Amino acid sequence: MTMGAGCSISFKNNDTSAIDGGFWASLDKGVTWRQVSAVPTVSGVPGSIASYDDYSFAIDPQDSNALYFGSLSKGLYYTYDVGAGWFQAASLQEVKINSIAVSPDDKCLIYVTAGNKVYRSSDCSRTWQQIYFDNETSTQIKSVAVDQYDAKWIYIGNSRGDIMRSTDRGDHWVTVLRSGSSINQIVFSPKDSRVILITTVSEGIYRSTDSGDNWKLLKDKMTEFKNSFNIVSLVASPENDGLFFAATTYGLLKSNDKGDSWTRINLITPEKEASINSLAVNPKNQKEIYYVTNTTFYSSFDGGASWRTKKLPSTRAGWRLMVDPDETNAIFMTMKKYQNSTSNGMFGI
Repeated sequence: MTMGAGCSISFKNNDTSAIDGGFWASLDKGVTWRQVSAVPTVSGVPGSIASYDDYSFAIDPQDSNALYFGSLSKGLYYTYDVGAGWFQAASLQEVKINSIAVSPDDKCLIYVTAGNKVYRSSDCSRTWQQIYFDNETSTQIKSVAVDQYDAKWIYIGNSRGDIMRSTDRGDHWVTVLRSGSSINQIVFSPKDSRVILITTVSEGIYRSTDSGDNWKLLKDKMTEFKNSFNIVSLVASPENDGLFFAATTYGLLKSNDKGDSWTRINLITPEKEASINSLAVNPKNQKEIYYVTNTTFYSSFDGGASWRTKKLPSTRAGWRLMVDPDETNAIFMTMKKYQNSTSNGMFGI
């Protein structure tokens, strides 16, 4: 992530409750934050995403300078250099972007979900094609994910609890799981993409070890942790096979065996008061763990044995949190107003 002296990024030091949403970046592991909101326009009068609430966020797996901001109601914005500003994706305006995924083999191939539909762009967000819709208009397509080893395989999950799979980049779909609980997230094992963990609102985690042909419910593996079945955020370690971190309504948990067993990560605040919205882990150092609540950014550099806290630089809730996979001193955070933040964490509404 390049944000040098020539970039128009400024600190926000006063009460900017009307304009302190959007996207924020830290280059020092969360010690200081900068709001990055400029939207270049043909008129020369710059626009801004500073007043926008975020709902989804993604980093291109091939290029960490390519970021995607899925707003709550203003469509999709993207940047290939955050210092140069954000651009709005054509034909995806005035909608809530539920989920975003960039193909690992083609940075111009992007998938987004909005409402009951899935869209695909093959030309770097210039044009979009609808490739799936659910017959029930009230159904939300909550998550989309692309297999990192075979990018033709796409998975989507909806609010009805179904997982659909495509093996031809979204041209055809088949239902592979009916969980009965709204899907929060689809996460592949970084070492073996046949291993997939699906997180839900009320049933915990489902796991497949054969690319979605068969599934096992892992709910009984988390019963000792009260209220842990709503998985707010799940992060897989790319360095340690089988290592997953989960933020739940209980608190933070860690598994070293792909979800077969879990241990608690101690928090500063009691678990019932934590209200975690998003979780991130340094992909190059599993002991660096970060999470964000409605008011506070938390960081640990010893695997959760101790924590540092910092008040958020915004009056809004911290919503999505990610560590730059290349320059791991850089952390990205998006914001969302409190009245839109629910007990379902960053995936809820």
